[in-house]
Amino acid sequence: MSVTNRLWLLRLQAGLRMVELFEDLRDGHNLISLLEVLAHDILPRERGHMRFHKIQNVQIALDFLRLKGIRLVNIRSDEIVDGNPKLTLGLVWTIILHFQVGRRGRLFVCLIWMSVCLCQSKRVCLSDCSSVCVSCSM
Repeated sequence: MSVTNRLWLLRLQAGLRMVELFEDLRDGHNLISLLEVLAHDILPRERGHMRFHKIQNVQIALDFLRLKGIRLVNIRSDEIVDGNPKLTLGLVWTIILHFQVGRRGRLFVCLIWMSVCLCQSKRVCLSDCSSVCVSCSM
């Protein structure tokens, strides 16, 4: 098991979970964790809870995506921290599209993560969460 997978499992055991998609991505920790799993890399993160730390964490994730060659249009860290639903979903969709090409296993992890997030979200209701992953054309 790789270091990243061990780190991810430790975070899951520590109680890191998604309840409300737009709220839980605001501090950047879950976003960084998702990128660590998909990219098999370890990213730095700020440990504080002030707005500055949240913006910095989201910025670390956005900079990492740009480093990977992902084009982010009009997605700023302060907008994600503020919980803008359109930009948050746009960011997650951009991540899905990038990791879909040639990385079906990683896409499957991302789709599972998204289906769990959407099922637990108070704003989005799905009747069958497994259909998100099962019905995709992989």
